[in-house]
Amino acid sequence: MYSRILFPTDFGEHARQVLECALEFRSVGLKEIILLHVIDLNELGWYASPNYLKIREEQMRELAALQFQELEALVREHSVEASSMVETGIPSVEIASAAKSNRASLIIGGSHRKRKQQEELLDTTTARVVRHASVPVLITRFHQSWGSPEECARYCRQQFSKLLVAVDWSDCSMKAVDYVIGLKADGPQEVIIAHVMDEHALQYSGAQQIEEFRKRDLERLEHTKTRLSLAGFNVRTHLHFGTPHKEIVRIAHEERVSLTVMGHHGKGWIKNLVFGSTTERVLRQSDMSVLVVNDMPE
Repeated sequence: MYSRILFPTDFGEHARQVLECALEFRSVGLKEIILLHVIDLNELGWYASPNYLKIREEQMRELAALQFQELEALVREHSVEASSMVETGIPSVEIASAAKSNRASLIIGGSHRKRKQQEELLDTTTARVVRHASVPVLITRFHQSWGSPEECARYCRQQFSKLLVAVDWSDCSMKAVDYVIGLKADGPQEVIIAHVMDEHALQYSGAQQIEEFRKRDLERLEHTKTRLSLAGFNVRTHLHFGTPHKEIVRIAHEERVSLTVMGHHGKGWIKNLVFGSTTERVLRQSDMSVLVVNDMPE
């Protein structure tokens, strides 16, 4: 399922931790990691002279090649194939393009838990990759409380042990369910299916109508539970009333899940850019890892 992973990196302080986490995917079929660094055109300088840009870009490529050596060595130490590439452009565009052209089965990146006053911020590149990538994107969270590499590795090995699948009955969320079913052979055993009745969308509905919606949602949850149970999972369901992204984050925390799985689609991107989708809001606020399954044409 995860034979080839694309690993974009800016060589930040947590790059090695994220890569070590990616290497734990050997247990679910990992054969190759493609390391990617994108030279951001904004950092390169749009208004500099062509000669300066050429020299500066070459310097940045040489520096990236040196930094890749250590990361490639780490990958090969674990008997996984490694290759690296440097592109120049808009990072999110280049990452999505590289994943498609290299037939990657997953894009994996990391995010360190931000200080409380910054929790609402989601890295712009991460958000854009999630919106535009045609393959799943895994955002791995790291915590300052992890005191050792062994603790970090233990977390990464358990990422698929207990999944929370958030559904809103859209095509993209049901695609996420299908994706989880496809993971069964790779190790996941326990799945929690959660649906949140959006209090904002239902604010003008009467009590009788809300009760009808509740019954319909319970039927859908039971149908989805049956599908996953037949696939061999231990399944539980949650139905709540509230603000979807807040409830999803709360359930993930209270259930101590190892990974939240959500669908995301490329439609209505202007609306999402302004207001943010439920998936992106979960990414902003969750302190746990999130796997986004995109419903976009290849």
